[in-house]
Amino acid sequence: MSLSVMILEKEGGLAQTEFLERDRKGYCLSCLDAVRSLQETGRFGEAQNELEDALRDSENWREMAMACLLLGELFNKWGAASPTYTIAIMEKGAIYANRAVQLWEIARKERLFDDNPEDMGHLLISLYWKALNLASVAGLGGCERWSVKGALQQASEASEQMVQTADRTLAAFDVQARKDFVDGIIIFCRAKALENNQINIADFPDSKHHNTDEEVKFLRYQCLQLFIDAQQVFAGGEQTMCDQNIKATTMIAVTYKLLGETEKAIDWSEKEVEGRLRLHGEWNPRTQLAKRNLALLKGLTNEDEKEIESCKLFSFKTAQMIKPEEITWSLDPFMLSSSWRMNCLLRIFLLTGVVNEFQIEEDKLLNFLQKVRRSYHDENPFHNWYHAWSVTHCAFMLMRETAIGKILGMKEKLSVLIACLTHDLSHPGVNSDFLIKSASPIALQFPFSNVLEQMHWNEASSLFEEGRDTNFLSHLEESERDEILEMVHGGIMATDMQIHKQIVSSLSSRRDKLSEVNVDPSLSQDRAMTVYDATSPADRLELFKAVVHCADLSGQAMDAPVAYSFGKAVLEEFHQQAKRERMENLQESAFMKDLHEPLAQAKTQLGFLHYVVGPLWKCMADLFPQVTSQYERIEERSREIDFEHLECWQGRHDGLRD
Repeated sequence: MSLSVMILEKEGGLAQTEFLERDRKGYCLSCLDAVRSLQETGRFGEAQNELEDALRDSENWREMAMACLLLGELFNKWGAASPTYTIAIMEKGAIYANRAVQLWEIARKERLFDDNPEDMGHLLISLYWKALNLASVAGLGGCERWSVKGALQQASEASEQMVQTADRTLAAFDVQARKDFVDGIIIFCRAKALENNQINIADFPDSKHHNTDEEVKFLRYQCLQLFIDAQQVFAGGEQTMCDQNIKATTMIAVTYKLLGETEKAIDWSEKEVEGRLRLHGEWNPRTQLAKRNLALLKGLTNEDEKEIESCKLFSFKTAQMIKPEEITWSLDPFMLSSSWRMNCLLRIFLLTGVVNEFQIEEDKLLNFLQKVRRSYHDENPFHNWYHAWSVTHCAFMLMRETAIGKILGMKEKLSVLIACLTHDLSHPGVNSDFLIKSASPIALQFPFSNVLEQMHWNEASSLFEEGRDTNFLSHLEESERDEILEMVHGGIMATDMQIHKQIVSSLSSRRDKLSEVNVDPSLSQDRAMTVYDATSPADRLELFKAVVHCADLSGQAMDAPVAYSFGKAVLEEFHQQAKRERMENLQESAFMKDLHEPLAQAKTQLGFLHYVVGPLWKCMADLFPQVTSQYERIEERSREIDFEHLECWQGRHDGLRD
């Protein structure tokens, strides 16, 4: 044991304890605990569960009405910020907002408003959220409680009530501008429902056209003008940026995009990003979403041309020009051209035999790989396409060079490749713990302790939905396709560090069994075949998960330059998260603190090498001796870290600033 490791031991061992053994109990609660202030100040406060507790337990009508109002607002913003805008979310928002209106109306009739003039404003805001949420329900196709037409009608009635409710006590609210915005949303959702054939032109006497496409276009220009009118009022002539202004600006950009006026959409989207940066800051979820939407818009003008040109560089034919012996452990993903990396993946699919086994169509596989590539965020220092490519490359090497390839069946091999490629899709550059304690919309959509893995699986599975040009499994029997996707799900879940010890334990148990059997000397390199039964689905599944997990933690098992690059990237991503935690007044992750200091970097990296990745790869090397050199590289990286001479450590990141 090195002196540096001894120091870590004295300090309590692995600094990342919470990274490995997070308590699952109560995380959904802490996730929701951070929501209320998000809708009020962009910070973090009480959550859905507390509001619902207040609604259930309170005997005060005003507290109940306020809880319903806040829940109506909460679910609206939840839906707006979520990757998928679901009817379940918006129906809850409409139910709570409607209940709030009922409570305020009862109180007004009984003259309970007299002791609190602000109650009239609360009624108006409740009507506002009721109208918006019901319109959204209609735009999503309606639900059992409200049909599309019924939701639109009640939304319009709520909008009219807003004007009737206004009086001199509401001088701070520009009711007409709010009504213009609400009416714009109602018309926008009506156009959406009409376009999706969820309603008919004949359902609305005020329709101007008999042709659906013409009516949809007319409605969109109509709602666009309402959004513009509202935005001008909200801007107040001084281009001040308030929450209402941003909402109107967002809808103007969205509507211009739907109308095909891309340049105008980009212009308004840029205004939205600028406003959200000033009002909410860089790391607010809605700011990040606005930036991604803007980037997508800017790519619309040349996306098709780029796609056509890039596809010319990738094919089974060009991939076969890569010789099998060229794919080695020594490949450096940072030094390879993008076209070689993509063709290498195609070659891996071919060499693994899954293309022939499952008759995978070239075009669909290409579309899949291109979509996966674009789904990784280049701005992430570590969780990006380089990482995904390297993980897939490592998994292939494990299957080709060891007995793993003889134990796993073709379905497991295909599932390994899919899981490795998609295991970090759309990674936001922060861990699940950050998403939970910051009440990220991602955490709200996936209320589990392994938020990220759930999100990655959701993204991955969507690529295999019926009708998608990325679904290269579409021609398979449903049972076979489901079996493969179920394994992919298990593989992605296996990258959750909370089950790291479980995987190491399973590998260790298999290794211990080796001492109980007499291994034929001629089979020493394939010794694992004596403790894994290739005919057992359970054994294959266990090994499958270990392969994906091991590949995910393979960065330090590569050649030194690659290991240093990945190590520095992880440190940088951790450092960025720590800065965000401080900026947003969140509890700081201990192992991410002070990473601008070399000693903190060294302790974090050595802890990971010695306590996490080292034991994992030691088990793999004992079972599969062909990867002994990969384990030895991890040991080399560990021995290089000397707390007394960090100036010599090549894994040090000198570019981090506090």
